[in-house]
Amino acid sequence: MLLHKTLASLIIFAGTLFAVQPATSADLSGRWAGHWENNNNPHKGPLRANLKKINSDQYRATFSGRFFKVIPFRYKVTLDVVEEGPSYVRMSGRSRAGRQSYQYTATSTGNSLVTHYSSKRYQGKFVLKRRR
Repeated sequence: MLLHKTLASLIIFAGTLFAVQPATSADLSGRWAGHWENNNNPHKGPLRANLKKINSDQYRATFSGRFFKVIPFRYKVTLDVVEEGPSYVRMSGRSRAGRQSYQYTATSTGNSLVTHYSSKRYQGKFVLKRRR
């Protein structure tokens, strides 16, 4: 009987040592590259992003790209983490560019980041891959 109790205690102790820990999302900080495209018209172009983790719930994203292949643009937006899973992170944010107010919803899965943007006049997306 003592052997059974000891064995049971060892099994419980071992189970606590090897229990599966919840997966945490990878840090999205770093450089990303890809393109942007507008849903309202045929405008599109190259895009780069630099994400920096502010805290466990926010990232600061700096987007830079080209419009009409030659006109550079650059702006920053704070993205709030709204949902995390074992293999994805969803974020949202807002910014102003000129007279337009933009809303963003972003989803990262592994090394890809797709961000949908919208304003009163424009809707589109950023399609990015993590740069090595």
